[in-house]
Amino acid sequence: NLVNSEDHIRNLLQAIETTGNKEIWMEHINLSGNKLKRIIEVLKKKAPGQIRFFEKAKSAEYKLELNRMLFRILADFNFKIGGGGIFDHVRKTIIVRDKKAKKRIAKTDWRFEMVE
Repeated sequence: NLVNSEDHIRNLLQAIETTGNKEIWMEHINLSGNKLKRIIEVLKKKAPGQIRFFEKAKSAEYKLELNRMLFRILADFNFKIGGGGIFDHVRKTIIVRDKKAKKRIAKTDWRFEMVE
């Protein structure tokens, strides 16, 4: 199962925090090109119940809700967010929570997107 529930994400971040890490990098699963098709072929044989999670993970609505959840959860931790935001390699976008974050990120050909 993709790590897409608040409890799973909190548990993961708590585990990372106990290691002493101070910085975390986050990105959406990259399902561009044939990647999703190849994953589905494997899942058909090994875990067909998981296919719907991967198909859903590609939608803009899913990503928006996940971004909101991630920023809400991250507010409870003291991690520096590596790269200044959440990366979406499919759309070449860095999702940020505030305008100040854009100024801290090095120049890039990626676009920025704000999420509240």
